[in-house]
Amino acid sequence: MRIICGLKDASNYITNRGGIDSIEVPESIKEGIRKIFGSNKSPNDVVAHILEEVKLRGDSAVREFCLRIDGNEQRNFEISAKEMKAAYESLAEDLKDAIKLSSKRISDFAKMSLPESWYDETLGLGETVVPLERVGIYVPGGTAVYPSTVLMTAVTAKASGVSEIVMCSPLSNGVESQVTLAAAYVAGVDRLFNIGGAQAIAAMAYGTESIPSVHKICGPGNIFVSLAKKLLFGFVGIDGIFGPTETMVMADENANPKICAADLLAQAEHDILASPVLVTNSEKLANEVKQELQTQLDSLERREIASAAISGQGIMFLVDDLDEAAQVANLFAPEHLTLMVNDPWRIKPQIRHAGAVFIGDGSGEVFGDYMAGPSHAIPTHGTAKFSSYLGSDQFVKRFPVMFLDEAIVSSLIEPTAILARSEGLTAHARAVEYRKEIRNKK
Repeated sequence: MRIICGLKDASNYITNRGGIDSIEVPESIKEGIRKIFGSNKSPNDVVAHILEEVKLRGDSAVREFCLRIDGNEQRNFEISAKEMKAAYESLAEDLKDAIKLSSKRISDFAKMSLPESWYDETLGLGETVVPLERVGIYVPGGTAVYPSTVLMTAVTAKASGVSEIVMCSPLSNGVESQVTLAAAYVAGVDRLFNIGGAQAIAAMAYGTESIPSVHKICGPGNIFVSLAKKLLFGFVGIDGIFGPTETMVMADENANPKICAADLLAQAEHDILASPVLVTNSEKLANEVKQELQTQLDSLERREIASAAISGQGIMFLVDDLDEAAQVANLFAPEHLTLMVNDPWRIKPQIRHAGAVFIGDGSGEVFGDYMAGPSHAIPTHGTAKFSSYLGSDQFVKRFPVMFLDEAIVSSLIEPTAILARSEGLTAHARAVEYRKEIRNKK
């Protein structure tokens, strides 16, 4: 792991880190593009091409890209409700119980945090909260299966009142995909399609002969999925542009190095581009964590991925004290921030920029991935400075309601006309002044 000492150097490094667009494309992805498309297209160009083809040719384009990119020859994209139910019934009882417990906690949290409509008769103002009608959920596949992402997105949408949930995910025919289907069943997914990548995002945005268009697309994915969401923003709603996962562990000399290393590796094993980060005021702890990382790496099933993430993006920030550590955290704005310090509640009020905060070594980020309750679809790569996690507020829309009584109208006519005329909008001014004339004649 790279070691950066002092607040000044940490600040310089983070400032020069760049945004999601600055993430370097791995050579393996570049080679894959050359192999599939026969040229040195950029990922952005590839995605733009896929979007245009799906928009023009619908299902036939989706089938073509599923075959060219994933090697899957698809005739019927849709997985039936009967198949989802059968997958659930095939699971071991302890796995069923775990899925149901996770679903309940996610649903409870979403309902507790759901915005509500309101109206104030005195002001004549209010706000109506309306759930979205149809939402698209994207769940990654490929190197791993993510039933937890099904739950974190679809259950939150359902608890928020969304009428119809459409899900796309690149599923294999193996046993490992059964748990994803089972999670979709428990979460209440209405329609499930076995497609992935940018073609899945395009299909949910534009609609095809088989796949309905949606009003908003949510969920994480690889670089092609993220670029597709970015290019389609404005045509369809999106929850955010998510880059590779990241976690920051803030620890002092009292922290357990074994737990610190375990939490860093839990994120590192996701992706070779993941960012495991430690910020500490203890050089002794930093050295112990470094040793633990190597020890634990050797026994991981996905050690090659985790090792690449550690060596590629792993960082240890060494600072003078925990107040400086909090400054580093705010500058970095990590997706996940774990406070493994002696008095975390003293540090917590200093944190302004983080996707999610986990307080104390008992509140491991891994619980947030599966069981805690809040959705694990969280802003990455510094975007937590201006955006939030995928909560119930992302599955509703709001519009203001105005019912102005006579007293309010009378008090607002003159100042409204004055402001309108200051902008040279005579018709606006007259629209309120005529109301005054009519009222005076009554």
